[in-house]
Amino acid sequence: MPPMNKCVLSALCFLCFSSFAWTQETFQFTTAKKKQRLTFELINNLIVIPVRVNGVELSFLLDSGVNSTLLFNNSNVNQLHFEDKTAFQVTGFGRDDSVTAYLTEGNTIQIKNIAATAESILLLEEDNFEFSKRMGAQIDGIIGYRLLEPFLVTINYSEGFLLFQSPEHRSAKKCRTCDVLDLELFQNKPYISVAVQQNDTLHIKGNALLDTGSSDALWLLEKKNDVVAIPPYFDDFLGRGINGNIYGKRGKIKELSFGKSRFSGVKVAYPDPSAFDKIRIIENRIGSVGGELLKRYKVIFDYRHKKLYLKPNRLTHAPFYYNMSGLSIQHKGMALNKIRTTNAFGVQQNGEDYGTAIEIHLNPQFRIELIPVYEIFEVRECSPAAQAGVRKGDELYRINGRKISLMKLNQINELFQKKPGHPIRMEVRRNGKILKYNFVLQPLF
Repeated sequence: MPPMNKCVLSALCFLCFSSFAWTQETFQFTTAKKKQRLTFELINNLIVIPVRVNGVELSFLLDSGVNSTLLFNNSNVNQLHFEDKTAFQVTGFGRDDSVTAYLTEGNTIQIKNIAATAESILLLEEDNFEFSKRMGAQIDGIIGYRLLEPFLVTINYSEGFLLFQSPEHRSAKKCRTCDVLDLELFQNKPYISVAVQQNDTLHIKGNALLDTGSSDALWLLEKKNDVVAIPPYFDDFLGRGINGNIYGKRGKIKELSFGKSRFSGVKVAYPDPSAFDKIRIIENRIGSVGGELLKRYKVIFDYRHKKLYLKPNRLTHAPFYYNMSGLSIQHKGMALNKIRTTNAFGVQQNGEDYGTAIEIHLNPQFRIELIPVYEIFEVRECSPAAQAGVRKGDELYRINGRKISLMKLNQINELFQKKPGHPIRMEVRRNGKILKYNFVLQPLF
C-alpha cells in the first residue's frame, strides 16, 4: 500500500465516533519516577507527539476529542504486520458514509517512560484520511482519552511540552493564578460550560467539547440548542472528519466566556449540519473549543477529579485573525531538486615552452535533495487571491521572496493570518511556467 500523504487541515482535525467497550490495561509509568516530560511539535494549533507502537516509532496527534486510539494504514504502520483484525463501521464528522475500521488487540504503546500493554487500536484504511497533506507532516495515528485519563496532564503550549504526573500529585492545586473549571465527561470526552454572545441580542449557554484535535478556536453546531449562524459570514472549507470533508460558514461572535475568561471578536465556524447528523450529540452541547483558543493557556487536564486548570500565557489576549488570503494549502509530495554547490577546480602547470603559465579547469558540482511541494487545493470565491488570479492546483514557488521549499506548511499558513493590509507577493508554478501575483490581505467583515 503506498504511503499516505497528509496535511492539516487548513483549519482543523476533528474526529468523533461511537464508543466501543474493550477491556484494556491503563497507561502507567514504567519507572519509579512518577513524572514524564514530553516535547511536542505544534502544527496548525495541533499537538504532534512521538509514540512507539509495538516497537515502531510513529507520529500521533494528541486529540482529546477521541475515545479510542486510531492508526492509519500507511507505509509506516504496515511495518507492524497486523493479522488478526475485526471489522467495524465507524461514523463521525463528514457527509460521506461510515468507514471500515479494523480492531487490533494486544498492542503495546509506549511514550518514553509511559506505557500500556494489551491495547486495542482501530486501524483505518489510509485513503479515508488526508491529514498529512493538510498538515505538511507525517501523521500515523491519533490518541486521546486512553493517554489523558490516567494522569494529571499539563499542556504547555508556549514552551511546547507535555507533563504527565500521577493524579494523586495534584500539583495543579499549586497554580494560584489558574482558573479552575468543572469537567463533564461524556463518552470519555471532556466538556465545559460556556456562554456565547453572538451579537447584541442573541445569548446562548451550553456545553462545549474541549478538543485539542481541532485547530480552530470555536465551533458552533447549527440547529443544536438554538444555535444559528449570525451574519456576516462566508462559506469555507473547514477541514476533514472521519467521514469526509467538512464545509460550513465562518464568522466572528461578539463574546465567548467560560470560567473567568472573556474573549471578544472570537473566530467561529459553523459546520454544515449534514456533517454531524449521523453522530450522537450530548444534550445541551452547542459546540467545541479548539487549539487556537486553548494555546492561549497552560492547560491542565485532571480527568480523575473532573477538573480543568487554565493559566493565561502571553497569547491570551492576542487578536483572532482569519486566513484572509482565501487560499487553502496542502502538501503534495516531494520533488528532486538539483542545487549547484561549488566549482571544483584542478590546477595544471604547462610545460617549459609556456614558462610559468597555469591552466585552471573548473568543474561545477551539484547535490540532489528532496524538497516539499505545496499546492493550492481550495480558493475561496471573491477572496484577494482569487481576484488576483491564483487558481486551484497551482504549486507554490515563492511567497514574499522566500522559497517555499525552505518553509513548513504552518509557516505558510501563518503568512495569511496577519493584520489586514499585509501585502502578499506570490509566485506559483502552473503548467510548467512561473507566474507572479500580488494581493493584499483584506478584512473579511
